[in-house]
Amino acid sequence: MGGSGGGTLARRLKLRLLPEARDDLASALAWYAEQSAHLPRVLRAEVKKTLALIQENPCLYAPVLDEVRQATLSRFPYSVLYFEWEGHNTVIVLAIFHQARDPEVWEERWDRLEER
Repeated sequence: MGGSGGGTLARRLKLRLLPEARDDLASALAWYAEQSAHLPRVLRAEVKKTLALIQENPCLYAPVLDEVRQATLSRFPYSVLYFEWEGHNTVIVLAIFHQARDPEVWEERWDRLEER
């Protein structure tokens, strides 16, 4: 595991949230703030923990569309949808998405990126 003895250090990828993913999170935090003062902190902590897991092991979660993978939060009905930007050492977060929403919204984000 660590640096000496010839072990391999785990790579930690850079993380980039699309503006729409930041908006998704801001909307969720605002909604939970209306429900309870402490829930936004709990949600933010869970998202942060999930993003750290993704950075350390982007293949941890299963693909759901092409290279897009889905990490489901354990305490909230949200998923983080992301892909590894090959050759750039970066994970791109497409969406932080309520599971009851129409997936076409994040799928369209993916389609726009693929067209570039």
